[in-house]
Amino acid sequence: MENATITISAYVETGETEDDGMGGTQPIEDWVAIAEEIPARYSPEGKTIVDEDTGERIQDTAFVSIHPRHVGEIAGDGTYLLDDRLRPGIDRRVELHRSDRDPRRRSIESVAEVPGPNGRVPEAVRLELEVVTS
Repeated sequence: MENATITISAYVETGETEDDGMGGTQPIEDWVAIAEEIPARYSPEGKTIVDEDTGERIQDTAFVSIHPRHVGEIAGDGTYLLDDRLRPGIDRRVELHRSDRDPRRRSIESVAEVPGPNGRVPEAVRLELEVVTS
């Protein structure tokens, strides 16, 4: 894994509206930053890992791991609440900056919380990535 800086965005309603051409309005959707220029640990695609239980070799997808505070908050009862804009069904992207390369844009395929020692707050949030073709 290597150090990187990322910006996470989601394609969501901006809170503004525009004329819908039929006398009404419609919400405007655009890419909105969830977290900007945050530190991350990046693991490129194609890395092979070994399942500790079965010994099976698994081809891993690219992912970044980030501190949970960047994309969520702790509720009053001590549980962790992930930002709703990272839920499935919303287009989510990462702009990945590594020191020796040009920035890359990747879609977020899935989001997983890596369990922490107390079971309530994750140790990290893992964003699995895929190449953006458009």
